[in-house]
Amino acid sequence: MTTFFSYASADAEFVHLVRVFAQPSLGEIFAFQQSPDGSKDIWEKMIENLKASDYLVIFVSAQCNNYLQWEVMRFFERIHEPGTTLKAIVVVMEPKESALLFLTGGMSPAADWPRIDAKQKDSKDEKAAEKVAIEIAKKWGLRWKPFDGLPLLSRIDNVHYLVSCPSSVQFGSKFLVDVWAHLEQQRAEVERQVQLSNPKSEIPLVIRPKGPFKIERGTKLFVCVKFQDFQVEPSEEVILWDGEITNASFSVDVPLDIALGKKTGLVTIHWVGGFQIARVPIQILVAEKVDRTIPMTHPVQQIHKAFASYASADRDEVLGRIQGMQKIAPNLDVFLDVVKFRSGEDWERKLWQVIPESDVLYLFWSAAAKASPWVEKEWRCALSTRGEEFIDPVPLVSPEEVPPPEELSKKHFNDWVLVYRRGRPKAD
Repeated sequence: MTTFFSYASADAEFVHLVRVFAQPSLGEIFAFQQSPDGSKDIWEKMIENLKASDYLVIFVSAQCNNYLQWEVMRFFERIHEPGTTLKAIVVVMEPKESALLFLTGGMSPAADWPRIDAKQKDSKDEKAAEKVAIEIAKKWGLRWKPFDGLPLLSRIDNVHYLVSCPSSVQFGSKFLVDVWAHLEQQRAEVERQVQLSNPKSEIPLVIRPKGPFKIERGTKLFVCVKFQDFQVEPSEEVILWDGEITNASFSVDVPLDIALGKKTGLVTIHWVGGFQIARVPIQILVAEKVDRTIPMTHPVQQIHKAFASYASADRDEVLGRIQGMQKIAPNLDVFLDVVKFRSGEDWERKLWQVIPESDVLYLFWSAAAKASPWVEKEWRCALSTRGEEFIDPVPLVSPEEVPPPEELSKKHFNDWVLVYRRGRPKAD
């Protein structure tokens, strides 16, 4: 069972609350922000998800634009296609008068669809969001399944990250890589602390933080640093976000016999369930002599679009992990419906378009996944088009029990073990 949510980007926060409350009852939810772009690629993606859906929810508000009128006409056409079983509901947001004016003024097909009044006080009104979710399930005759793990929005921050490291180092030396987490208003203090780590430099520091990430206070995030030619200690650090500036430091040894030149590394940030949610490549020059230089800062690349590769037998566990991660990255678009499309004649060809367009491939590994020819085609496509670092392993069983593919484990088998242990409950 799948449900399609259509909404204006300005209403995303409240819609996300409804989505989290409704997920146990409505199953998989495609969340599609109404866009004035109207490009062919966006429309094809929307229709693809809509065709795979059983239910449609349109959130109408004063924030909606004329594009929604065009979009609703397409929804109307889809609902009246021969053989379709798609059911639709309209959720009217506050201020109700403005939303109804928009609904009746240019969206006549949707004006006659079943309607729910949100009656939300603001975008963080959890009680209103829960009532909307209950009403949706009730109108469609679905059994209501309460959700107990909703984070309080008052404890969710827009968190920025940056990575700091020297621009050049000597062979045989040591240096630090620091990963900082902070709020936008704490940026000046982060700059000051980075400057203090290199007090003699007269070169002004320019920091370009990226983000933000919506992070609940009390969330643990795991940070890893990898260099092919350097020794990094520790292999992993934990950042506990509590609303204050925090950082993870890594000590890096440069071998005496290393070849001079530019060396590349990778910093990755992971949620406790094992998912990679951000990455930043870094580059350092190894030279015979280097001047004391200000640390370079690198913007973190947020992951917006992910492809989930998994065996159909593992679908329930995969969905559970994805739903849990939405506390960390509610706007992450995860292509989850791969199992339905594998039966199509052109899916293998389409793989080479969908996978390379993603920011990461989450490979859910198990005995069933290892035996699946489709899972193998998907990770091989990812390896061929984007490289090994593009594939983020999420082992559902111990890698010692079900070893990963040789092509993916030659260099980073320890990473698979680390991710598996990170994703296990403490009792394990």
